[in-house]
Amino acid sequence: MLAIAGLRPWTVARLPPAMFANSTRLLLGLGLAPALARIGHDLGDVEWRAGRSGLRIACAASRQGHRAMFGAPALNLLRSELHAALLEAARAHPSIRVLAGRTVADVRQDADGATVITAEGEQHRGWVAVG
Repeated sequence: MLAIAGLRPWTVARLPPAMFANSTRLLLGLGLAPALARIGHDLGDVEWRAGRSGLRIACAASRQGHRAMFGAPALNLLRSELHAALLEAARAHPSIRVLAGRTVADVRQDADGATVITAEGEQHRGWVAVG
C-alpha cells in the first residue's frame, strides 16, 4: 500500500501460517489474489478451546461465512510460499528495491527517518523501517 501511495518501502516481516481477513484483505488489495488462490487453502470453522478442559471459547465462521462477514477469506498457507509470492510481487513493482541475502545488524531511528545497517556494513536510509 505504501508503494501504491508513492512511497518506496522495504519490509522485513514474520507471518503466521494461518491468515485471517485482516491480513488477506490487505494482500488482496495489493493484487495478490492470483497468488493467494494458488497457495492458500480456505479454513473451515476455526475454534479456540481452553487448554486443560477443552471448553470451546470461540469460533470463527466457516469458509463462506468468513468471506461474507469480513470480506476476505481465512487461509492456511505455507510461510515459504507466501514469502515467495510477496517477493515476486515486490520485484515486479518498479518502486520497490529488493535487497536479498543481507542480515540486518542494527536499525537507527531519528526525527527524519530510519537507517538500517547490514552486517556487511551497508546503510540504507528510509522514511520508516518495519521489522
